[in-house]
Amino acid sequence: MFGFGKSQKKKQEAVRKGGEKFQKLAGEIKQIERTTDEEALKLYAHFKQALFGDNEEDAPGRLDFVGQAKHNAWLELKGTAPESAEAEYLQFGFDLLAKYRPEAAEEFAAQYKEEEPKAE
Repeated sequence: MFGFGKSQKKKQEAVRKGGEKFQKLAGEIKQIERTTDEEALKLYAHFKQALFGDNEEDAPGRLDFVGQAKHNAWLELKGTAPESAEAEYLQFGFDLLAKYRPEAAEEFAAQYKEEEPKAE
């Protein structure tokens, strides 16, 4: 009726696009109680770019300062490949996790430790 269903469905499909590691880290990051505004904007922009690609949304109203900051942060990544944005999100997100929740970062790293190539 109001279009909410389509937006929610699009968001759910996009989140499914992110790999298990991406989704797990996003969940861990949500548990960080406070980051700086700059850190939060960088995470937000890379998350959106990784899942939705370039920002095609209308700019928020002039008095929506938070919405404008988020919109502009995402716009700055225009042209960045979603794969690159995801890689940056994973690296920066892990760095934040290590900074604010070191025990969770250790657990995450142990769970997703990449196997070292075996010598032949």
